[in-house]
Amino acid sequence: MFTVFLKGGFEWAGIVISFGSLALLFANILTALMSQARILYQMAEDGLLIGSFSWRSDRGVYPVSAIITAMFSAIVATFFDLPSLSGMISCSALLSYILICCGTVLLRYRSPTPEDDFADVPVVHFPKGVSYLNFSPLEPMFLIVSDYLPFFIILYIILNIFLGTGIQYSWPWSVNGILIVLIVIVFLLIQLLRPSERKWTSFECPLVPFIPLLAITINVFLLMSLTHSLERVAIWTVVGLVFYLFYGIKNSKLNITSYALEHTTTLHREFDDF
Repeated sequence: MFTVFLKGGFEWAGIVISFGSLALLFANILTALMSQARILYQMAEDGLLIGSFSWRSDRGVYPVSAIITAMFSAIVATFFDLPSLSGMISCSALLSYILICCGTVLLRYRSPTPEDDFADVPVVHFPKGVSYLNFSPLEPMFLIVSDYLPFFIILYIILNIFLGTGIQYSWPWSVNGILIVLIVIVFLLIQLLRPSERKWTSFECPLVPFIPLLAITINVFLLMSLTHSLERVAIWTVVGLVFYLFYGIKNSKLNITSYALEHTTTLHREFDDF
């Protein structure tokens, strides 16, 4: 923008725009640092991170999370150039969008639990049809398959990754055609597993699973175009998954609470039977 004003003969306007850009950049950095510290604090509160991150001072700030966030940001900014950082940020944003779309499908398909606040929410009954498990000969098979919905979502993502790679590196159209057919089959299978009735909330994504699955495809294709940053993002994603699998799941308060509720219900049933 400064260059545009400079070429137009408005140097003073370019200087004003430059100072405004610097101030805005500084404000965005502070906002990101504070929000990241809050995210680390909340993850530690939920048991997904080490408990030191959840320490909060009397003034309501999170010194441990804030200091570690600032130090990590300074180290990354020192050793990486701007194009690499921007590429990694774009990859991270696309990954988060993919996870949000996956969560949308999973939460829409899952059965309500006693912990859900659905007391005053009406039940929506959908029209009967092939896509809602109403053919009794096929119903047992579909009910078994529905237990593996996360597997089908992961398979859908993997197929889209292969298709994006095949288009980018000019694989034979026969291979890409097979991948497209498999993607359509998995898409239709997820559509078939949609529940016949569910609770209606105040706001929800329309046309599920069509919009989330379409968004997954678009985000995966955009992600595959950022090949120069994909390797670094893949490394820290694997590190995060390993930490989550070996520490987060075991110490998650939600997991512990669900385990306690399940065993408490079992004890109550055994006591009633006795």
